[in-house]
Amino acid sequence: MSSTINPQLIAARLRTLHFLSHCSRLSPEGELSLWNGQTLKFDAVEAVDSMESKIAIKGLSTSWGKANVVLRGGDLVYLAVEI
Repeated sequence: MSSTINPQLIAARLRTLHFLSHCSRLSPEGELSLWNGQTLKFDAVEAVDSMESKIAIKGLSTSWGKANVVLRGGDLVYLAVEI
């Protein structure tokens, strides 16, 4: 069984990876502020490894669905999307 690659979905993911890699802060109200002024909502955030400054963001709302993300020191290390 072969699968079709959707170029728009790949482009959207790459744009989101770029934005998330430049995030500036997380608010207690469930918002992620990006370097470009854009704000994304999320459901929950939890510490994964405090020694490495690694955090997990659950249910991040993007234009192409909900995402679960892990950041280490502001750098993206994991992205899973519910599509």
